Amino acid sequence: MKKIEILIIVDANGALSTNSLQSNVYMVDTNKWLGSWNESTCNLHTVCEDQQLICWRVVAISESSLVSIENFSGQLTNQNICTPQKSGSDECTYWEGRVETKGASGRFAYSVNLNVDGKNFSLASYVDVQ
Repeated sequence: MKKIEILIIVDANGALSTNSLQSNVYMVDTNKWLGSWNESTCNLHTVCEDQQLICWRVVAISESSLVSIENFSGQLTNQNICTPQKSGSDECTYWEGRVETKGASGRFAYSVNLNVDGKNFSLASYVDVQ
């Protein structure tokens, strides 16, 4: 079972000027056309399996902007379905967690809490465990 990589791309200037991530965030994962949907939007639905590893990374479109994942919240973490942990170095930070549903399937909502040039934003997404 392969690790799923999720990339969050942030237009920091757009997010700060509109005070919103809507239309200023593009999310993609390595599932491609094999089950995930809403790619290139701020509401990615990632299809995965029990015991699969998921890795989240965030980057800014502009080199001068600073973006980071602060933490995760919502059903995914509250029910201990997946509890991503921060890893890597200051230059290459990512968050990784293993899906642990004990064989159960379902859709689980989560929020990725981002810091964009010092301002906090929350981004809602889902994992669908099959």
